[in-house]
Amino acid sequence: MGVQVKILFVLLVFCVIGANGQNTSFLTKTIIPLNSSIPVVYQKDVKGGFHQVTNLTARNGIGLNLKEIGMVVYQQDNHTSYQWDGSSWRQVLAVRKWETGAAYYTGDIFLYNNALFIALASGTIGASDNPASSSDWSSTSISALDNLANVNITSKVSMDVLQWDGTTSKWVNKTLAGAKITELDVHTTDYIPRFSGDKIQNSNITDNGTDVAVGTNLKIGTPSVDHITVNGGDLTVAGDAEIDGTLWAADVKTSSDERLKTNIATLTGVLKKINQLRGITYVFKDQKKYATGPQVGVIAQELQKVYPELVSKGADGYLGVNYSQLTAVLIQAIKEQQEQISVLSKKLETQQEQINNILKVLNGKK
Repeated sequence: MGVQVKILFVLLVFCVIGANGQNTSFLTKTIIPLNSSIPVVYQKDVKGGFHQVTNLTARNGIGLNLKEIGMVVYQQDNHTSYQWDGSSWRQVLAVRKWETGAAYYTGDIFLYNNALFIALASGTIGASDNPASSSDWSSTSISALDNLANVNITSKVSMDVLQWDGTTSKWVNKTLAGAKITELDVHTTDYIPRFSGDKIQNSNITDNGTDVAVGTNLKIGTPSVDHITVNGGDLTVAGDAEIDGTLWAADVKTSSDERLKTNIATLTGVLKKINQLRGITYVFKDQKKYATGPQVGVIAQELQKVYPELVSKGADGYLGVNYSQLTAVLIQAIKEQQEQISVLSKKLETQQEQINNILKVLNGKK
């Protein structure tokens, strides 16, 4: 009976261990790291983490069930580490500490006296080894800027930049705080600089702290004309111009050359349409955005019914009237009215002549 109890107890222990260990990841292999200051534990048959394989074939043979983005694999035959990025293995490099007794392989990178050195061969670091004077090491693969031995940073100040010092053959920090630009091809007070190739030159824009001025031409948008001037010449805007205020101009002209036009036709039936319009006086509700005080004009909606081409909708959704083109309508209305007056005048002359003849007849009978 005692033997049976012992056997049963052992079986229960194994069952408990088996039940508790079903979801546990076991570290099945460890090795002594090349650099004792960087402890490394390699895993086997565990998803993710740090694995060790013998060669490329073994690395490519790692199953999807073990791959995890960020996991690292050390390949023994070429002494190289690789990281899985989700679709492929990427070689990764680590900067190792220079330490006596540490083994190294071709391509390994070590930090020695604040300088980076690449191993050109394989071996073990000796107590008196100096990579700066050994043919087994090279720092030529690292640019002067990246090589910490060539950087002389005396302080860390905001707006500092690195500048090469030819005398000391080092990169030194220079501050830009309060610096002035002197490397200008042309530098004149108040002129805003512009880049021209690899030089900075004066632009045609000046800023004296109060006024900003354009020396020659100002282009707004992409107008079809080649030339825009604001210094006493013409100003052309390819698009709409909105002015929140009063526009004062010595002269305003609209392009009207016959050579620019096609489908020319004389307006007809103007008087009938004019009779549907009202000339009104009004005051804008918004006296800040629009003109202040009493105004004279027409109602855009009424004009739109008879001459829709003279009415347009602004970006704010409100209607506007082209009063300059309305002048042509008024001119033609006057001409039509004048024709009516001429017809009536001829009728009156004929009627007056008839009346005069009748009066002569009547007076002769007396």
